[in-house]
Amino acid sequence: MTIYNSGYRTTKNEATDQGTDGRHWTHTVHVIVSRKREATVVERDNLVDVEEREWMWLGALLERVLLSDIAQCSLLFAVDSTYLTSPLLSILVSLPNPRQVVVVREADNLLKVLWSGEQCGAYVFLLHNVQPLLTFADQHYRAWDYKGKYVVVGISIEELLDFTLTKKGKKTQHIIGLVQSGPVGEWHVYMNHLYSRKRVMHLSTWQRSRFTHLPNLFPDKISNLHGATLNRGTK
Repeated sequence: MTIYNSGYRTTKNEATDQGTDGRHWTHTVHVIVSRKREATVVERDNLVDVEEREWMWLGALLERVLLSDIAQCSLLFAVDSTYLTSPLLSILVSLPNPRQVVVVREADNLLKVLWSGEQCGAYVFLLHNVQPLLTFADQHYRAWDYKGKYVVVGISIEELLDFTLTKKGKKTQHIIGLVQSGPVGEWHVYMNHLYSRKRVMHLSTWQRSRFTHLPNLFPDKISNLHGATLNRGTK
């Protein structure tokens, strides 16, 4: 006859009713374990699917930013080992922009970047550990494009604030931070302020394939001070 126990199907033959049969119960345990293993495989596959979709949605967000807002700029991708082997980088390097890829393990690796000061340059940082970027942003002051457009992916809001307060960050007009929120496929988009005590502001939220409202990611912050107060010194 057939017995159902905790969602697992086991089989018990008539001989078992008459006494304990070690070989039979060994077989039964084997069936239960194999069902649990199948469930584990399904759960693992579901996690892989979620990770792949997360890469896909983040790739769609970056494509939207890079193709629509800085389509004419040359691109730099500064990546660590995690992003280097991710599907995301394969998506990004297929974009038509001229590009450079630099692997970042320590701050001095960013000295390899071709910092563009005369033409439009866009710099995308894909770093699980942003400390090399924070360190570099407080040294080698000529190795930087202060007019460039910076996109930092996966940073926390606290790390983004730290970046805007570095010696280079304070003088950089365009910094965008993509901060992952709780739900899968959702990213908060923040922009730096140059002349405000409020160093960053929330612009919009990316939900899988679209913004909640269309943001202006790289506005002119020099001619338009966006309500900032300037203090005038007199002699």
